[in-house]
Amino acid sequence: MSVITTCYGRNTHLYNLLAALANSSTPPAEVIIVNNDADPKRLNEYALNIVQIPTTNDGNDKQARFDIGHNRNIGATHASHDALIFLDVDCLVAADSIAGLYSKLTVHPNALLMGQPKYLTRPLSAAESASLAAGMLNDAALDALSVYNPYRPNFAPTDSLAPAAMTQTEDFGAFWSLCFAITRQQFEALGGFDTAYVGYGAGGHRLCISRPRVRHAVLSDWGASLSSAAWRLPSAAESLGQHRYQCQSFL
Repeated sequence: MSVITTCYGRNTHLYNLLAALANSSTPPAEVIIVNNDADPKRLNEYALNIVQIPTTNDGNDKQARFDIGHNRNIGATHASHDALIFLDVDCLVAADSIAGLYSKLTVHPNALLMGQPKYLTRPLSAAESASLAAGMLNDAALDALSVYNPYRPNFAPTDSLAPAAMTQTEDFGAFWSLCFAITRQQFEALGGFDTAYVGYGAGGHRLCISRPRVRHAVLSDWGASLSSAAWRLPSAAESLGQHRYQCQSFL
């Protein structure tokens, strides 16, 4: 499977995400990073197959021109595998998140699978980030630092050995692109992210709103743990995700 992320000027979050991916029970086959400013030497420190692709931003103010949808499309084009997992850079995955997503996508190849995130109540400290990189900041510690979003549907936590819960919806507005999985065939059939859609929140909604051909989205509690300074995508049985505390304004 290929994990795709993009960022500019947010490398602290990027390095936390990479640390969490490297600590996964089943690391992704490759991690596509559409990014101009990450240190290649730092990227080599992670036990991951990382492919860094520059963005097509121009001008002096790259952050103002940063186009998350366009960059995600670039990442998908360069991905080597049929299973695509898109993660916001401020997400952290739980140890079994990637394996859980891949397993669910294998069973439901026509679905758009979205994880259930949690919010970190504060950014990770430098010491916590170092512990994460060393594999010493476990899922339980991240869960203790995170909370559910009270304004979105949430699955109740389940035993780690129990099958992860899933529910199907045709409410396209419920789709949230911070952590989702889709096959290459479905992504291409939808036309990827519509880069003509602009405005606040565009990155999280333009895939499904501008593409009415989306038949259904599956919101799952498969277990991924996202936790950066923000999102936590829980374990295969929970399917939580942790997102930056600041990002609560996105809801």
